[in-house]
Amino acid sequence: MLFVGSAGGAATASTLTPVAITGNGGNLVLSGAGNVVVHQGFSGANGAHMATLDLSGLDSFSANVGRLLIGQDSGGNNIFNRPAGTLILAKTNNLTFTGASPQVIVQDSAQNGNASAPSTLTFGQVSSLNGDVMRLGGQKANANLNFNPAFSLPSLKIRNADGVSRVSTIDFGYHAAAASGNTVTVASDFSPGTVDLMANLVNIAQGNPGAGLITSTLTLGAGTFDVNTLEIGYGIATAGSAGPVNATMNVNNNSLFPAGALLIVNSTLRLARTNGGSGVIAGTLNVNGGLYFQ
Repeated sequence: MLFVGSAGGAATASTLTPVAITGNGGNLVLSGAGNVVVHQGFSGANGAHMATLDLSGLDSFSANVGRLLIGQDSGGNNIFNRPAGTLILAKTNNLTFTGASPQVIVQDSAQNGNASAPSTLTFGQVSSLNGDVMRLGGQKANANLNFNPAFSLPSLKIRNADGVSRVSTIDFGYHAAAASGNTVTVASDFSPGTVDLMANLVNIAQGNPGAGLITSTLTLGAGTFDVNTLEIGYGIATAGSAGPVNATMNVNNNSLFPAGALLIVNSTLRLARTNGGSGVIAGTLNVNGGLYFQ
């Protein structure tokens, strides 16, 4: 459907493949069963290699397609070893993904991760992201999610594919697919805008079954974050493995909207959940001017 990056390994660890689609008042519309893929790989060492798709010069971007894959390695094919990708969205975005689960992936390395360049998803002024399962950052390499500072008072709405019901599962920091010694950092900073999210389960930092540490921080500035079950720091490693986790959720008030962030947990809030591993599992919830209800 839409592929940005080399179809083979990068020529060097510093190969860049930047793409911009722009136009004053321009609109990009995608529809079909294909995927939106942004990734550049390199079979050698860590490096600055990166595929970038910049849509910020467009007025709007609408997609009703299979999957969104940013910095994802397409099933472990060595061509996409150490994948890295950046997607900068348009001013207004209406995105629905209905393909195989997870429908949305930011940073997923089945083989080796690229420790030198985080994969990034940057939202525009108004964005709707719809899908059943979202894995936002973390498998063997670093990731960032944020708003584009070029737009004031940005907003993000997250729902299932129908645009109304709850997302089944969202991971803000996922390091759980395969045992790894990699240290991973995921930063999801929505502090300058407002987020309207409804989900059944949200994990903030799901740990590694091996030795690798994951640190994930989710920061809200305004809006409503409505979940049935919220896990802040989930260590899945069992006895004999470490899998340390450091998870933080900040519920703030950015003073840019009528109210600060509202966290609603309808069923279960669990912090620092362990599965018997030896690593430290840390979970922190900071309510700094926002509100929390259960």
